[in-house]
Amino acid sequence: MFQALPPPPPSQQTLAVNRTGNGVCVVVATSIGLDCGTDCQRDVAAGTEVTLVAQPDKDSAFTGWKGACDGSKDPTCTVKMDQSRTVSARCMKIVCAVDP
Repeated sequence: MFQALPPPPPSQQTLAVNRTGNGVCVVVATSIGLDCGTDCQRDVAAGTEVTLVAQPDKDSAFTGWKGACDGSKDPTCTVKMDQSRTVSARCMKIVCAVDP
């Protein structure tokens, strides 16, 4: 008598997140436990939608995404993991000039 084999595990895709610019920001995706201050990556089940949120510190401003959310200025980026993806969050330091 034959036993049924368990289903294969879902295929995995790699999500790589980078921070660019001279500012400081953290990128989080709570659904997959991602909390990146500089660079990080996670393997995610294929087909999963991951919502990334860029969180600049008080002296920085989020200025946009490159890669999977290219061109968006919204700090929230949703990525469908139908393939391995790289996303960069650009944060710039806020500089204030005072004219005496």
